[in-house]
Amino acid sequence: MKKIYGLTLLILLFCLPLYAADVKISELPAVTSTTGATDVVPVVASGVTSKITVNNLLADKAPVASPTFTGKVTTAASAAVAGAGFNLPHGVAPNTPANGDCWTTTAGLYCYVNGSTVGPYSIAYSIDANLTTIGGLSVAQGKFIIGDADPKWSLSAYTFPIAVPTVGKVFISDGTNMIGSTALGTAAYAATGDFAPAATLTAGADASKGNCTDGAAFYYGTDTHILYHCSATNTWTQVYGVGADGSYQMTITNNTAIAPTASANQLYPEANIWKVVQDGVEASVCIGPTAGQVTFTGPTQARSYALPDAGSLTLATLTGSETLTNKTLTAPLVTLPRVAGGAADLSLSAAQVSGTIITNAGQGVVDRNHTLPAAAEGYNFVGFVGTAVAATNYYRFTAATAATMCLDGTCGKAYVTIDTPTQGASVVCYTEQVSSTGMSTATALSAATATDDVKNTAATIDIAGQVYAVAATDGTAPGDDVIVAAKWGVVAFDVGVNGTIDAVEETGQAADEHADEATAIAAMAAQNPEASHVRIGYVTASKSDGTFTFGTDALVTAGTTTANFYNTAAYTKPFNWICATGAGTWVTD
Repeated sequence: MKKIYGLTLLILLFCLPLYAADVKISELPAVTSTTGATDVVPVVASGVTSKITVNNLLADKAPVASPTFTGKVTTAASAAVAGAGFNLPHGVAPNTPANGDCWTTTAGLYCYVNGSTVGPYSIAYSIDANLTTIGGLSVAQGKFIIGDADPKWSLSAYTFPIAVPTVGKVFISDGTNMIGSTALGTAAYAATGDFAPAATLTAGADASKGNCTDGAAFYYGTDTHILYHCSATNTWTQVYGVGADGSYQMTITNNTAIAPTASANQLYPEANIWKVVQDGVEASVCIGPTAGQVTFTGPTQARSYALPDAGSLTLATLTGSETLTNKTLTAPLVTLPRVAGGAADLSLSAAQVSGTIITNAGQGVVDRNHTLPAAAEGYNFVGFVGTAVAATNYYRFTAATAATMCLDGTCGKAYVTIDTPTQGASVVCYTEQVSSTGMSTATALSAATATDDVKNTAATIDIAGQVYAVAATDGTAPGDDVIVAAKWGVVAFDVGVNGTIDAVEETGQAADEHADEATAIAAMAAQNPEASHVRIGYVTASKSDGTFTFGTDALVTAGTTTANFYNTAAYTKPFNWICATGAGTWVTD
């Protein structure tokens, strides 16, 4: 019995290990990842349980984190409910993409190709509403319709692609195919797409142009190089041609009557008279001799000259470059307007001293004095004695401004008179600029090398009509006035006929204590230069934190010191009345 129990126990002991190794796969604990590539996984095939390492199991599988596919990838077809078979979510462009990378953003799809980002891949277009339906087209507006079924397309005049491979022909091209091959000027146009221009141009031998019937037609003579236009009377009219010397000229048909176009500039022949239109105003053109030209010289300002209304008026007959000296002029002559100045004293107007004769006819036994207008450019007149008067009564012309008249080379006078008017006496007067007293060419003042003195550049001055030179000077002392702190001082510089530069301090400025520069300048301006002197400029100075002493302190703007230099500008020479005795005894004051 003991032997039986012992054998049973031995059998059980041998069986226990076999029973413990028989474990179901479904009863094994689950894991989410392996610990290594050599981990094993049980495999049951045809009832036989075996094992395989993880590394061998996944050898031909792409990793989830960063897969690389070695073959063609095919996704599920997109469907309305299931959605797309492939998805690239929107993001941002990678910082360092590699060739072949693709991504999407809210702007579209991009790919990195051959070292550059390409994208977004999209189609952008717009359609003109006028090109979608025939209702949007208007032939009356000059559009060229293409197609015979809706939607028809059209392009505005002259905007469609044009190629001109042959001179004298016009083609319409879409970049591949062309329509139209008929030469311009041919009457027939086929229905294959040719179109007729507004005006036809035919070229050929001049003698072959034949008759014209189309008022819009042109013909070019290839042998004569003459261009013709078919006129309203169906006649070829030359537009331009070539002269015997090879020069080109334009021919314009004579017109019966043309109304000038407002605000236009035009040139045309009308009733055998050349007309020019300037800003809508019509005038005739002056015609000169065939062997020369008519030339006008004179002032740059606009001038109007009125001639008597007489046919074939001859002003003078001259030969070559002759003058009017000792010449007999052919009548009728242009006469000067006459101003009657015998009955009363006159204040003459500008018109009365512009190319006139002022006569004393009817003066009577009284003095007669006419006042001239202020001298200005362009005045001239002849004073004439038509009535002799007793020795006690004069005939006189007085300037509006004193000392602005010259007679026979003597200037600075107030009037020109004939104390004993004798019949036939005359005086000629005109206006011209003359020198008086002032700065002729300006100087430039500045601080001298010794900065407490004043430097000037060379200049010229006029004194009583005579010009004087002012030499350049590097050092004129500006006086010695002391200006209190924060006040302004001024010193002028005057030059006389001797050329010496004199410093002129503003009288009493040390005591006046000018609060600002303008006040100091005004005080200096009220202090006129001495007789026969011209002021060439002045200098102002001020120091904010202490006194400024002219002749000691530097005339340089720096720190708390301000110094300014002012130059007298060149003056405009005034106009004077220049008179010359014609006949009789004329004198001045």
